[in-house]
Amino acid sequence: QDQGEGSLAVVTVDAKGARILTFDLDEVKVTDSAEKVRDKQSVARHLRTVERQTGRDDENELDAFFTELAGAIKLDLGDRSFVLLGHGKGKADVAEQFTKWLAEHDKSVYDRVLGVAAIDLPAATDSDIEQRALEVTRGGAL
Repeated sequence: QDQGEGSLAVVTVDAKGARILTFDLDEVKVTDSAEKVRDKQSVARHLRTVERQTGRDDENELDAFFTELAGAIKLDLGDRSFVLLGHGKGKADVAEQFTKWLAEHDKSVYDRVLGVAAIDLPAATDSDIEQRALEVTRGGAL
């Protein structure tokens, strides 16, 4: 199982759904030229999108979404740790809700969350997501 520095797993989650991504960090270290930075966006491997069935703020519906997402994380990431990125604050922060849900329902996945942070998901590129996740892994601001 590849736990190494060489890659970073990220789960983004908002009211519409979730994406599971891995970033190959080794690729990025090669050179810092502008070409490489543009290239970098293709380094994200998008493993899966988990759609939410409805936009309703319904507990059962959210529960079903979280159950499916937790299963997808186990399938795609095995026992790798990951960064959870959400969008928004308070009730709108689905990542926060997912973390609480995991703590109660799925400790095995909960224990692998490296950190939770917010990002403007609709506007974020894969590079933005990678940068934000790296900040989290380095103990950056939430």
